[in-house]
Amino acid sequence: MRSRASGFTLLEVLVASVIAAVIAGGTMMAFVTAARIGSQQSNPMMAEASGYAQQTLERFRNRVAANSPWPASEADGVWRTDALPAAGGTESMLNIGGVVARRCYRVTPEDCDGDGLRADPVTPGEQDCYAVDAKVCWRDLAGCPCP
Repeated sequence: MRSRASGFTLLEVLVASVIAAVIAGGTMMAFVTAARIGSQQSNPMMAEASGYAQQTLERFRNRVAANSPWPASEADGVWRTDALPAAGGTESMLNIGGVVARRCYRVTPEDCDGDGLRADPVTPGEQDCYAVDAKVCWRDLAGCPCP
């Protein structure tokens, strides 16, 4: 009678090694991905600025949804200042000493129906569409389009 020595066969060892390598690789990728996301989101001011810009865009979206007319003086493609709140939360850019922030928007008439005419707030038949841009600047205001 032949007895088999206790232990693992070569195939079992190879399968276990592959499984361990996949688990270790997946864990490492999770840490690398978390580090990349963390480095991109490490600046809370970026998220705050994005929120302020979104507030401006939402205001114009609501105006469009209500089918309110555009004032001709506003839809001329010129950057205009949009006042920021007086203060923010404890980590807000508005509460950090020495940080100056501005928010602005620009409404530009566009030709969405392809007839060669851009939107005109005065002409009712040419209510094509408008492009709305919002921007929040802080720290270096030299390149900021806000007046």
